[in-house]
Amino acid sequence: MAIYRGTALVSQIVGKLGDNIFQRWKNKNVVKSAESSVANPNSVSQEAVRDALGFTSNRWANVLTAEQKTTWESYARKSPGYKKKPAGIRQLMKGNNGTFFGLNAAIKVNTQLIYAGLLPVDEAPLAKPLPGLAIIDTVSWSGEFLIITWNPLAFEAGAMIRIWIDSQQELFHKQILLHANVVDGTAQQQTVRGVAGAPLSFASIGGSTVLLQLDCINPSGAISRAGNTVLFRIPGLELRRPSGDVAVAWTPFPAAPPTNFDKVNEVVHDDAATFVTGVPVGIDIYSLPATSILAGSTIDWVSISGWFQDAFAGPGRILFDDGVAVTGIAIPALPVVWGFVSTGPLALNPRTAAPWLLAEIIALKIGIENLSVPVFTECTQLYVEVQWSPPGVP
Repeated sequence: MAIYRGTALVSQIVGKLGDNIFQRWKNKNVVKSAESSVANPNSVSQEAVRDALGFTSNRWANVLTAEQKTTWESYARKSPGYKKKPAGIRQLMKGNNGTFFGLNAAIKVNTQLIYAGLLPVDEAPLAKPLPGLAIIDTVSWSGEFLIITWNPLAFEAGAMIRIWIDSQQELFHKQILLHANVVDGTAQQQTVRGVAGAPLSFASIGGSTVLLQLDCINPSGAISRAGNTVLFRIPGLELRRPSGDVAVAWTPFPAAPPTNFDKVNEVVHDDAATFVTGVPVGIDIYSLPATSILAGSTIDWVSISGWFQDAFAGPGRILFDDGVAVTGIAIPALPVVWGFVSTGPLALNPRTAAPWLLAEIIALKIGIENLSVPVFTECTQLYVEVQWSPPGVP
């Protein structure tokens, strides 16, 4: 944006001229570039709000009586409108701090009611204290869902909690994550709205930080003040597959190339197409690609999983090498036909019986040991998963 000074012939220009927009701003003549395009994804949420806006505007023009409109004019005079500074993360509209009319108030309140799944009201909320705050008690992570619990201090029957969310890293736009019945006390969500309204899973943005805040919308149209703001860092999940051989005793199939790691590192297990077989009895240890876990993070758990078969349902071991020593988790009976085998999430290092250290994850190698006699154990896939929480996770 630039300031321009008028001439003797043209003192002021207002409007669009070519790719420039001329306007008055703070008693100055300014010019700025016109946007080449305006984002208009026509998402489900966007269309829902548009429908609500049209419905409430039409209702004001054609349904409300003069007496009902008077209640909204009175309500508008007592309402602060939209603050120039956002009230926590829930304030989406800023900079509109001018006169607030009855029509504005009716549209604002009823659009929010309809969007929350409540019925619109023809008369403004009574001049009474707003409902009490909705306080976030806990925010937790299930590995797939964000789980929020709350403790509303006061509300009307049928009231709805609105859960607001923002991304500290600007991975998605500020929004109402969901509406939930106040009395439920808890809600869980798997996705947020991303670019053009497309679902964006929380699991895909592990390691990022979100801000959460609640308020309460009541059937009367009264909306509570915002409750506490909670910062939550979504745990990350890292999956690594073998990238090299460290020690090999199993026999690869096919025999060429004469390496083992590439027979078990496929994304989708290919069973008898490529595998290693435990002949002779012994261990394979595989190196892993470098970790991308942030320095200072806490390791929540580690799990090694794979796809095995053993014609005699014999025993085996899945191995961890943390850079100090090799330890293993016993598998008493492997699948007779190709099947999934896993150590499950291990919060403690099997060697130390203490929480995992990031240094151990950096040095980590994984492996398999054949304990079956006769030796018919086969493995076609092996990988490790690490769930980690970024520094400062509540």
